[in-house]
Amino acid sequence: MKSGRQIDEAAPQREHDTDVITAVKKKIAKKIFKIVAVVCLVFAVLFCAVLFYTGISYPVTKESISLSTKTDSEYTYIILETKAGKSLFFESKTEDILNDHNEVCGRRIVLYNVQYHNSFTKNTSSMSWGKPLNDEKPYLEVIVELENDTLQISNAE
Repeated sequence: MKSGRQIDEAAPQREHDTDVITAVKKKIAKKIFKIVAVVCLVFAVLFCAVLFYTGISYPVTKESISLSTKTDSEYTYIILETKAGKSLFFESKTEDILNDHNEVCGRRIVLYNVQYHNSFTKNTSSMSWGKPLNDEKPYLEVIVELENDTLQISNAE
């Protein structure tokens, strides 16, 4: 006191309060980080499981699909059906069919790299190709190239 200096007794208390607040903030931040990390991990695992379930492809065999034809009053169809719960994936090419005079008399659809994937729907999957009966080129042919087999069907009687 004789030197004229004042002793600030509140300074150590303020530093202690600041340290406590900083420590509490760090604990809260760590908890929030852990919660966010766990939530992200759960979503990542679920996302990977869905991708794994639907992303794995299986080769299509002759026994797992069927080809048929159907004709109604205006159209003729070729129908491809797969097992229930399977989604069919394939590449395709379409080409014209030529007769002996090099005239287009129909269309050929070739399906290749045919695979099926699991699906969340349990309905029978089917797709069809059709042509009007009064079309000047009504002939339609579908060829399905499988790993060890080839299926071919046309709408010709």
